[in-house]
Amino acid sequence: MKYEILHDFPNRLRVRCGKYAFTEKKGYGISNLLSNMEFIDKVRSSHLNGSLLIEYTDITKKFDILNFIREIGIEDVKEAEPSELELLAKIDSNFQLKLTKMIIERIIVKLFVPHPIEIIKILYYSLPFIKAGLKSLWHFRMDVSLLDSVAILGSFLMKSFSSTSSVIFCVSLADLLEEYTVKRTKNTLKSSLAINIDTVWLVTDEDNLDELNKENDLESKKLESNCNKEQEVSVPFIEINRGDRIRIRSGGLIPVDGVITSGEALINEFSMTGEPLSVHK
Repeated sequence: MKYEILHDFPNRLRVRCGKYAFTEKKGYGISNLLSNMEFIDKVRSSHLNGSLLIEYTDITKKFDILNFIREIGIEDVKEAEPSELELLAKIDSNFQLKLTKMIIERIIVKLFVPHPIEIIKILYYSLPFIKAGLKSLWHFRMDVSLLDSVAILGSFLMKSFSSTSSVIFCVSLADLLEEYTVKRTKNTLKSSLAINIDTVWLVTDEDNLDELNKENDLESKKLESNCNKEQEVSVPFIEINRGDRIRIRSGGLIPVDGVITSGEALINEFSMTGEPLSVHK
């Protein structure tokens, strides 16, 4: 893949492969490929201008990174989902872009747009807020939408168009901040509640163990309970099916919904109920 070096600082490198050189998801795929190199700390890709920002620890590996990028064939890159850091960076970038657009648009309107056209523009932008307020009024809801529409409509009927414009701008800014906060919060909660488990202990009868070991080629551990021989084998989490029995050791995370068939434990249900104390099951 051809590229041009834009910035070359110690432990920091930015290259550009050309506008639309790869799609957004393929950019994430390239980031994953580069992140697998042990001396690379962070990679950020931008599909809009085809650039890659690479932060690395060993300055002697710069040419290894450049050679690796040169040898990448874009047709060989697989699409991938963004990592947590890339998703947060995307949310921040979209927020900054929308905020900048709002501020520049307001300045241009105030300085260059004739007053009659500005009034028409104010009326156009106030319609969604008034519509939301009427909907709240129809359902007898005293909420923020109703209060916003009253403030906008009242100042407009009083012919205080400058105040109307300011109220619309502030409300739109508040909506943008709310959207940004909700997206960031959802992403943080999603990552904190994610179950990062690769394998689980599957409990199976001794007769089924040989077949299971042939399929997974995994090491097993024998346990005896209630005079019935049971086998415990480590299997990939994604291979667990409905009806399987798994064993959770003390302090372990419960990876799936299920019913306790034997044993007892103190289980932390904070993520579901908000209760900080463990519950006996």
